[in-house]
Amino acid sequence: MSSKLYKLIPHVHQEFVLVVFLMVPYSVLQMPWDFKSQLLVDNVFLLLMIMWLFLVFTTNQASRQYKGFIALVTGLSLFVAGLYALIVYYVDVVSQLPNEIMPFVYLFFPVWVMLEGILMLFLLGFDSSSKTSILEQKIVVTKPRLGDFFMVAIAAALLVYIGEWVLLLPWYMTVCLVFSLNLIIINQFRE
Repeated sequence: MSSKLYKLIPHVHQEFVLVVFLMVPYSVLQMPWDFKSQLLVDNVFLLLMIMWLFLVFTTNQASRQYKGFIALVTGLSLFVAGLYALIVYYVDVVSQLPNEIMPFVYLFFPVWVMLEGILMLFLLGFDSSSKTSILEQKIVVTKPRLGDFFMVAIAAALLVYIGEWVLLLPWYMTVCLVFSLNLIIINQFRE
């Protein structure tokens, strides 16, 4: 794998999986479901998140399978969110043909999120070789502190607020904004 492509793949910490767990129910809440179905889906996500947090804090999850799980969950979430937002937002922007450039600038978020998702899924495309061990270093599995998760959850909630009520973005663009900025925050300021 070329060094340029390797540099594009972000480091993914376990805390980012919490962002995924928070954004998936947020996205599901946007769908027109009846109350019972919504409650069932929310409880399933809550149960999965509690099980994952229990595993993170009680066991050492540095195994290859666990890193593969993180790469799969992260990659699929980023790719699906980016692709959906890109298609829907692009059609919305192009159909209106705004006079300003700002709506086109927001296309950066879904494109970048989708490409990061493809690159994360790229991690899973290699068999056991020296390349895979180098790529696996991008999945950072350490025992996080509870405060790490708390700060990530606060940052995700703040970014949702900024996306929805400050920038007036549609929910799918807000998801891309949260994914983008959390990847940057977690990669740059985790320690």
